[in-house]
Amino acid sequence: MSASQLVELLCILIFSVMAIRISFYDTKHQLVRNSDLSVGLGLVGLLVAVRSLVLQDWIPILGATIGTLAFFAVFWLLSRIGRNQLGSGDVGLAVFLGLFLGSWGVSSLIIGWAVPFALAAVPSALVWWRCGRDSHIAFGPFVLLSAPVTLLITSLG
Repeated sequence: MSASQLVELLCILIFSVMAIRISFYDTKHQLVRNSDLSVGLGLVGLLVAVRSLVLQDWIPILGATIGTLAFFAVFWLLSRIGRNQLGSGDVGLAVFLGLFLGSWGVSSLIIGWAVPFALAAVPSALVWWRCGRDSHIAFGPFVLLSAPVTLLITSLG
């Protein structure tokens, strides 16, 4: 296993551990803790930088930066026009997702921005149908689950 593959594996592992931690808390409390988000962003950002240094290629850092900014802009805008359907924690998770997916390339970003909504569509519809439109589900787990789904989709095609 090369050094770049080891760093990639470590990046996926850190993202996964933080995603599981954040998802469980968000599902239970409908809240994304800033402390968890900060740790995840810091560790994944550091690993993206290390990966770029090992590969001697700045594209992962550039992609992560573009992903972070683009996902922030899109999700922030959706949180403002969506009548409180997306909270600031969801916007923070989108930043985390954009940082992670951006380091894997443009195709991951393009596919990755839509995957959380596709994953949440059926469960949300079922909850609204059973409990009414005023009910809510945690969107954070769908945002975070979209990372492995996106990487799988991009690796297949």
